[in-house]
Amino acid sequence: MVDKNHAELGPPAALLATVTDAEAEPKLQGLCDDGADDAAWDRVDFGDAYREFLETDADTCAALADLEFWLAAGESIALVCDESTEQKRCHRTVLRARLEDRLAGDYSSY
Repeated sequence: MVDKNHAELGPPAALLATVTDAEAEPKLQGLCDDGADDAAWDRVDFGDAYREFLETDADTCAALADLEFWLAAGESIALVCDESTEQKRCHRTVLRARLEDRLAGDYSSY
């Protein structure tokens, strides 16, 4: 078992700030926090922005390579964050899909 923290895989502060700013209008329209967060994700195209970050930031690329190494060696990993993916979106779902695609040899969406 390997215990590692790759904080560099978290979304960049500027992207998180953009999402926070984009949540303001939906909240004013009466959406709950989770609904406003989902609307903000769509408005700022969080998934694409985060995928681009995963592929262009040098420290993030190194962390991804580390995770890919362990997964390819048959290890299991746990992606941990304070968001509940049952209630709202989280960068971990994008990260997990990216790792699954790369391990399957599918680089077409990156």
